[in-house]
Amino acid sequence: MGPFQGDLDGNNPDGHLRALNAALTFWLASGRPFPKDVNELAAAKLISRVPAPPSGKKFVLDPARQQIVLAP
Repeated sequence: MGPFQGDLDGNNPDGHLRALNAALTFWLASGRPFPKDVNELAAAKLISRVPAPPSGKKFVLDPARQQIVLAP
């Protein structure tokens, strides 16, 4: 797992986004196509798990910004 794994611990949505986006950056830097969803990052073992988003939100891939964001 990457050095960003520690941000997945706890219940901090900002930390979760940091970890997810760090994993996404690593994914893209390795030449892979943009993932279909955040579960691909866990399947590739870049993160141990996809964290639970805050209530009423979900983690969404934004290909235009090449980021993962929280959306309603």
